[in-house]
Amino acid sequence: MVSTRKVELFQGVLSFLAAFLFTNGIFDLAYNRQIGDYEYIDNLWEMTRNDLNINFNKSSMRDEFFFTLEPWKVMNNIKNGVFCPYTTQKDLIKIVVMIKSAAEYKARRDIVRQTWGRISHIDNVVIDVVFIIGSTTKDVQQKIETEHSKHGDILQFIGVDDYRHIVYKVLSGMQWAKENLPKDYFYATGDDDLTLDVKVLPRHLRRHMRYVLERLPREKANNRLKQIQQMPILCVYNYLNEAKPIRNLISKYYLDPKEYLMDTLPPFCLGGWYMMPVVSAAKLYDVSRKEKVLPMDDVWITGILRQKIKPKFIEPIDSSSARVISREVKIVQHFFGDTDFATAEDILRLTISHWEKLEAGIAEHKHCLRK
Repeated sequence: MVSTRKVELFQGVLSFLAAFLFTNGIFDLAYNRQIGDYEYIDNLWEMTRNDLNINFNKSSMRDEFFFTLEPWKVMNNIKNGVFCPYTTQKDLIKIVVMIKSAAEYKARRDIVRQTWGRISHIDNVVIDVVFIIGSTTKDVQQKIETEHSKHGDILQFIGVDDYRHIVYKVLSGMQWAKENLPKDYFYATGDDDLTLDVKVLPRHLRRHMRYVLERLPREKANNRLKQIQQMPILCVYNYLNEAKPIRNLISKYYLDPKEYLMDTLPPFCLGGWYMMPVVSAAKLYDVSRKEKVLPMDDVWITGILRQKIKPKFIEPIDSSSARVISREVKIVQHFFGDTDFATAEDILRLTISHWEKLEAGIAEHKHCLRK
């Protein structure tokens, strides 16, 4: 009979082996080989490892990203503006939401375009949507380019398009925002399996703006740009102020003690949806190029990197709900995080169903639809 100690030892070896394979990309390569185009994927993997400094040397800076596609229609909107009879320049809030997607998730992108992403203006808030994807196979790339020629809302960076490298997807969006968005814009990032209650968002943002305004010196309080730039990171999906790093080797959220020594994590926003002024995103991006990348993008960017900026950012604010008529309303419904292991079909069905409930109240607000 095998002893309990030997079983535990064997399980420990298996766990270590699984973690080693995961952290070194073997699982990713095995998956990619199942979908074909082997040489393309292998070359891309090596390019990503070399160009983005996965084995990062802190004495150098990580290379910037290169883009295959850029959101031409969104860039035109930013440059020329989009007419909506209900908006004025006074107290106008402008947001670009960088949605983390993947090349094969066209159905999710279309659902966003048909639901909350179709609202371009509401209650003097302008919302543009950009979908971030990585590189893909040549056959899929042709479909992506056809999609992009129609919608003009895709940002494609050169890099592996999988979950383990999602942090690079976020960073590529931050780089693009830094290079292309005016300083009075807000940068937001979110997932492609959520629904945003756009009719609640404007009132909620202005409440936070008033909070900032009350704490600014008079010379800054009368400066609209200063008001925006002083805004904290808003955790629109969810906020954690007390969490411990996961040390389980086989967890996708594993954090190596050598990379993060502390027993607790700093307060951070969960990655489903958070936003901040563009200038803040630019500062975080610049700091990120000097630091070794950690795989948990939300913890690393809104928590760990945030604390490395001097003068230090204030803590993120829990902005996950808004008070409407004496009750709390969730601004973001995340259909993977809020449902246990939802299937692809579940996500699409739930997104549409939830939006149908939200859309009923849109008519009561001054808004314009995206053309």
